[in-house]
Amino acid sequence: MGKQKLQEKSINKAFLDILKIDFLDIMPDERFQPRHIRLENKNIKNMKYNFSINAESFINKIIDSYKSLDVKIKNITNYFKIHFIEDDNKKLSICFSISSLENMEIGEEDIFFKIDGNDELEKLEKDNNGEIPYFKKRRQGFQDNLLKDINLNTKINGQEMENTEVISFKLKDVYLFIISHFLLENDYSKLYFQMIIFEEEFSEKKYRNKLSCVVRAKNNYQKQGEAFDFGTIYP
Repeated sequence: MGKQKLQEKSINKAFLDILKIDFLDIMPDERFQPRHIRLENKNIKNMKYNFSINAESFINKIIDSYKSLDVKIKNITNYFKIHFIEDDNKKLSICFSISSLENMEIGEEDIFFKIDGNDELEKLEKDNNGEIPYFKKRRQGFQDNLLKDINLNTKINGQEMENTEVISFKLKDVYLFIISHFLLENDYSKLYFQMIIFEEEFSEKKYRNKLSCVVRAKNNYQKQGEAFDFGTIYP
């Protein structure tokens, strides 16, 4: 390896170490695995536990869509969300949005995406009323069906709770994840989302018995990076 290549590798590693400081949380596998298995053991009907997306498709769609926004909209579009929805077979699915609002509310200029049948990211189009029919229908389906089953299976002391519908991230953290895993480290090719459920006695009351997910970088040979959990769940 030439001197220049060694220098580039050293710079990339140093830059990567700096970037990792910005992530809010890395969930060690000894914490992730019990939470993932605990959710599987609940045997909730029509639950799905893993989602995979082609990284190149994800990066291109997110960046191109953000670049197309008006400058004023860009200045307030600071969030990236994962929405739990119901697919055509009434099973759990996820879709994404770039948003100006941190919580469960939908901003007028929000851009939505789904995972297509080939694990590619697909932008969802608005209708003449400015709504997104695909998202609206499938979010309602999740609320009417699967969410009710989840709530019944996640009671605490017999008390039914409102479980997770949205996970909100800072858009800058998503960009840092992309840079560190797909631009500085070139052997990853997929984004891999894995569902978990927090413990009933979790230290933060808001998260007790709530669903969430971690995201990893993964390659075609099953090598995978650390599990990142840097989102905020709603409600």
